[in-house]
Amino acid sequence: MRILEKALMESGFANYAERKAEKYPIYREFPVFMELLEEMQRLECTVPCREGPCSQTGCAQDCRVRKCAVEKGFEGCWECEDFRSCELLAPLKEFHPGLENNLEMIKKYGMDGWSEKRGKHYRWS
Repeated sequence: MRILEKALMESGFANYAERKAEKYPIYREFPVFMELLEEMQRLECTVPCREGPCSQTGCAQDCRVRKCAVEKGFEGCWECEDFRSCELLAPLKEFHPGLENNLEMIKKYGMDGWSEKRGKHYRWS
């Protein structure tokens, strides 16, 4: 998403959208799109759940997944032998189809080394 934002900014797409809006009204919504893109970027977690809240938008202190990791003394779910069958992670898997793969990668390469090897994080990424 940051790559998209950078490309749009560098290309001057806002000016293009402004000109296009004269003929195609949908381009008037470009500022709203940029606001949404910015909000989506705020979803990015910068620390493991144990240290949460991670992202600017959330990870509630009473998150059941976070609470479980803290109670077990884990830095994250990848340290748990049961993460593949964990019921607490089931709702997350709906939005993160590669969750198990990503947890495997963190387990294998560590928090600092997994990101370039990770799979899809969200369905739309």
